[in-house]
Amino acid sequence: MKILSVCFILAVIVLCGCGKKNFEDTEAYKEIIRQQEETDKKLDSIKRQNFKQLNDTVNNNFQYKLDSLKRSTDSLEKELEKSIKILKNIK
Repeated sequence: MKILSVCFILAVIVLCGCGKKNFEDTEAYKEIIRQQEETDKKLDSIKRQNFKQLNDTVNNNFQYKLDSLKRSTDSLEKELEKSIKILKNIK
């Protein structure tokens, strides 16, 4: 009797286990993966946008400093030319 009960319980467990789906095959899993892919795309888009803003900011600051340096150089060049003219006039 005990052997028959054990066999019956094992048969029920085996039969119940055979009909189960893998989690990867369920709609819930597919929905989770779809949402993760959407989230990844949004995150990539935000990263690209942030990188572009950072790059633009760096380029603008660099251009501003370059322009400032050019103005200073032009000013110094004019002062040097004046000094050279003064020196030539002294001779």
